[in-house]
This record gives sequence, C-alpha cells and structure tokens, in this order.
Amino acid sequence: VLLLVGHGLAEAQVVVNELMATNSLAVSDPDFDDSSDWVELHNLGAEAVDLSGWFATDNLNDATKWAFPTGTVIPDGGFLVLWCDGEATGLHTSFKLGSTGEEIGVFNASLEVQDAVLFEAQDTDISWGRSMDGSDQWAWFEQPTPGASNNSSVAYEGVVHHVPHFSESGG
Repeated sequence: VLLLVGHGLAEAQVVVNELMATNSLAVSDPDFDDSSDWVELHNLGAEAVDLSGWFATDNLNDATKWAFPTGTVIPDGGFLVLWCDGEATGLHTSFKLGSTGEEIGVFNASLEVQDAVLFEAQDTDISWGRSMDGSDQWAWFEQPTPGASNNSSVAYEGVVHHVPHFSESGG
C-alpha cells in the first residue's frame, strides 16, 4: 500500500523520489564510509529551493523530527540525498528507516506537508522509487540511483520475497 499525501499540491515542488531502507552494500555513505539507509528528494521546479527551516520525519505526527541544515538547497531539477542513520549531523537525519515499512514526510517551514509516502517491507540493496522522476508510479530498482535521475533506470513492479518451493521433485 502506498500513500501519497502531499504529491499533487500546487506548492509541492520537492518530492520523495527514491529510498533504500535496507542498504547493506549497495551505496556507501561518503561521510561515514558506511552503508546507511537513505532517502532521495527531487526538486520538480524550475527554480532552486532553499530547505532552511524545513523538516523531514519518519513519523507524520511529528513533523519537526529532523530539521534541514541552514543553507541546504536543491537546485532546479536537482536531487538531494538524506542519510537516515541517526547521526543527526549535516544531511544525516536523527532517524533511521524501518526495513519492515514506515512513513517518510517532508514539511516546509510553515509545517505544511510537501510530500509523504508510506512504504512496505524493503529488500536488502533494492531501492524503491518513482519509476520516472516525480511521477505517481513507484517501482523497485536493482541499481539504485541516489542523487541522480530514475528515468533511465530499469524499474520492476514487484519483488520476489522468497525462493520458490516445489512440492514435487522434477524429472
């Protein structure tokens, strides 16, 4: 089940575009040389957006859980990666993502939701994002694209969560 709360609002030009809640070895965090959970934001607009005074959260009832650092800007058409590792420094949020599913929200300085998603269980090293940047269609990506466009990525509609088991031997 996917819930899009803020997408489609006239003023919502910043959206959650891709995420990985179970990052084992797929993407390395450049600050701590670690494999942290991450969320990618995308600016759909034709002008840069200053996120000073904005917030990100993994609990839509707690809009101010983590504040963007002053001076954080997403250029027009650009992308920004948030490392969800609990470090709470720079672009490292004070929260981690739950591999069994969770919610992510982005709120502006007036505490108006800009975008929010509810995601289900995630598989290790497989990202989940909008099949085309900013679209309403979501898909799985074997090759994640943190900080870059999803538009040229191979998107899958479903992921097999177990190895098939056959009750009869072949032959």
